[in-house]
Amino acid sequence: MRIVVSDSSCLIDLRKVSLLDAFLKLPYEILIANTLFEEELLKFTGVQKRALLRGV
Repeated sequence: MRIVVSDSSCLIDLRKVSLLDAFLKLPYEILIANTLFEEELLKFTGVQKRALLRGV
């Protein structure tokens, strides 16, 4: 499996244009630094954060 290491700005942009769910359906494992997940993704809903955690 291919791995994508993402920074918060990419994820924020994908959320803004409603493409986060489509991005998570791609055949990649997505890695996000814990500090980015906790401190930078402030406007993400609990549902969106859980989707990132489970990759769906």
